[in-house]
Amino acid sequence: MEREAAMAKVRKMCSGREYCSAQIASLFRRWNAREYLFGENEIAAAIAELERDGYICDARFVRAYARDKARFGGWGPEKILYKLREIGLPAAIADDGTEKPLRSIVEQALDSVDTEGQLKKILSRKWLSLRKKEEPLAGKRARLLKFALSRGYSYSEAAKAVAEITQP
Repeated sequence: MEREAAMAKVRKMCSGREYCSAQIASLFRRWNAREYLFGENEIAAAIAELERDGYICDARFVRAYARDKARFGGWGPEKILYKLREIGLPAAIADDGTEKPLRSIVEQALDSVDTEGQLKKILSRKWLSLRKKEEPLAGKRARLLKFALSRGYSYSEAAKAVAEITQP
């Protein structure tokens, strides 16, 4: 694959769904393992070109990722931030000409999602499976709380939702 063919392939991929610069850089590095196409300087230049042409935008990716994971995966803000850092995004991202912390972009994206409703929905489903078990109520509540925390919700949000769901 030649450089222009690789760039055309990436442009087509980015036209179909959101990617961040870290994912594209990783993709170029994987392609380099098979056949040398891009050095680190060329990867940075290619990513800059894709950003300039509007194919990739880290802030746009973060917003879409956060909304999708919250709506469809039931993830809370902490898990979303953890996974974004795992992907390789920096702690601050350029958005509208200024550097913004990753956390603020995620929180802004989650404003349009009913995270409290999502949390109650996933905990209600989990509660249905736990109600049948022969275990004290405190143990079931602890399991629900642990489940909510593993989904990336804060302790205060999780404790409040668990208390509401497990009321007799």
